[in-house]
Amino acid sequence: MGDGELIDGVGADVCAKLVSLIFGSGVSVRQYRNLMVGFALWAVSALPVSAANYHYAVEVASEFVADSSGYLQGLKVSWLYDETVSALLTEADNMTPARFKFELKRLSERMIADLHKKNYFASLEVGGVNQAFDAIEDYTVEFTKNKRLKLDFELPLAEPFALDGQKVQIRWSDPAGIGLYLYKSSDEVSLGTIDLTCAIEVWNYPNAEHLEIPQEVKMQC
Repeated sequence: MGDGELIDGVGADVCAKLVSLIFGSGVSVRQYRNLMVGFALWAVSALPVSAANYHYAVEVASEFVADSSGYLQGLKVSWLYDETVSALLTEADNMTPARFKFELKRLSERMIADLHKKNYFASLEVGGVNQAFDAIEDYTVEFTKNKRLKLDFELPLAEPFALDGQKVQIRWSDPAGIGLYLYKSSDEVSLGTIDLTCAIEVWNYPNAEHLEIPQEVKMQC
């Protein structure tokens, strides 16, 4: 079977892209084969037939981080991957707990390095001006009690700014249009220790499941 042929109705190139996007380029040969098969089987049973509608879901939560002067420094972010994607990784290999912990650490390093190249899938605007990010240094990857892959990281701004009186917009988007990064509600956006009154709204675009940018967080302080 060539790279352009179909695996149970799903293009092998689509499966390969999913593996690369979610787990980076350092996946072992055995893991890669298992993940490819898993993605193909999953696509048939759980997702639309068309490869163009092939998605995985990530639940997002964010907390604003500011210094003692009230200047916004960045965001604490949590990504919780869906059960199917998470299960694919846990079933990819039979590993001892120590080996699994080691591989999980390596996975986190690959994920962050890959996300850096893609600007962390993030867009943060203040007063209509897009803000730049510094490289992520603080991050962890774990499996929850429900066996879901969870990536926590702090996304630092290149230039801090005063949040008071500002209109802030946050968007998450996978350039490939495969991952859907979604807040369940405005409760998943927190001001943390910032002592301000802000109106927060999570706005869903129509037909969000088919869009590169499915949601937008709007905040006015």
